Parts: sequence; C-alpha cells; structure tokens
Amino acid sequence: LIKTFPPESTLFLAWGSAQEKTLCESLMNGHPRAVVLPKLSLPALHLLMTKMTLVVSVDSLSLHLAAIAGVPTRSYFGPSLGEKYA
Repeated sequence: LIKTFPPESTLFLAWGSAQEKTLCESLMNGHPRAVVLPKLSLPALHLLMTKMTLVVSVDSLSLHLAAIAGVPTRSYFGPSLGEKYA
C-alpha cells in the first residue's frame, strides 16, 4: 500500500506500541518521504490530523481523530480474536 502513494506525498507513520514502531520504521524504506512520528500527546495528534489531506489507518485513535477533524479516511479492519471482545 505504501508504494502506491506518489513520491511527492509525505507519509506520516503513527504507532502505538514498540512493535508497531519497529514495523513503521521498516515501512519507511518503501517511500522516499515517509516519516515515523514520535510518540505524540492526544492534543498534538489531533492537531496533526487537522493538517492531513487523507488518513489511512486501522480502527484506531488516529482514524477517529481524523474523522472528528473532517479529514477523509480510508480504514482497514482485520480479523480479531473474538475472546478479546467477549
């Protein structure tokens, strides 16, 4: 997916856990203008979302903040463990 964005686009990669940060760092190599964000406070993340032209995300805080800010979103939902939500 990351390679489908035009090279002039800047991609900001947000993460929530150390494992996700590592994944984002590996994804950086797939786009010339990909940036892994530092850990951001809730107000800072919300402000950042207001500056975006599109947010692509899994069902997460970033997705919901972008929606609140009126930014177009593209979300992906994957399989979850039913036991987690029972």
